[in-house]
Amino acid sequence: MTLVAARVREGVISAVSEAGVTRNAETFGPVRGVPKLCILSPDLAVGFAGGIDNAVSALTGFDEGASRRPTEYFLSAHREVNGATDFLLLRGSPPSIIKISNGRADPPVRRAGSASTTDFLSSKRR
Repeated sequence: MTLVAARVREGVISAVSEAGVTRNAETFGPVRGVPKLCILSPDLAVGFAGGIDNAVSALTGFDEGASRRPTEYFLSAHREVNGATDFLLLRGSPPSIIKISNGRADPPVRRAGSASTTDFLSSKRR
């Protein structure tokens, strides 16, 4: 299972994820270079749940052009894999959270979370 959650309180964004990323029941934690929450710029951090390969591709492909339109960039990455990877965009100014899930980007909110049980369930079947 992959899980990320975030909230804005008193102008500060807090975010948390569980420690392990799994692919086919194999764990890929931060030690193996796959953090679920990544700071991409002074004004943007991104969390993900779901497909690890798509998330890594989107995060490593994030560049100056994408930084001007991060919502559109991560929505496109989400749609490319038919929603297999969800994203939380944590914006610093003004503090807000944008959830990308179910083929769309939700309006900015003060609290959000995303989870995927696909890998968790496959590991339990073994």
